[in-house]
Amino acid sequence: MLLKAISTRGVENDVRGVLRQSLAEASGGFAAGRFPDREAAGELIYQIDAGKEHFSRTDLDLLVRSLEFSLKELGEEEFQTITGHDFSFGVSTLAELKNVAKEQG
Repeated sequence: MLLKAISTRGVENDVRGVLRQSLAEASGGFAAGRFPDREAAGELIYQIDAGKEHFSRTDLDLLVRSLEFSLKELGEEEFQTITGHDFSFGVSTLAELKNVAKEQG
């Protein structure tokens, strides 16, 4: 299960939450117009809300890109305010997501 695999530094709900909020930022946030896959990000939110555990390579890539986008666009000062999660948690979740993606090839 992907979310359990990447939740070594936090509980699964926190990982799910930071991913969901980064997708929300990428699909409808202030700078969302610069994110090329806004529609796909919006659709993946529903899957995360429904408890999806296994993600395709395409979905995993979208999760990585949306979290990178949110970290970059929001920065340290706004990330916690907008997502409800500490910036360092977002950074560590991103690193863990990238490791999982690398393992999947």
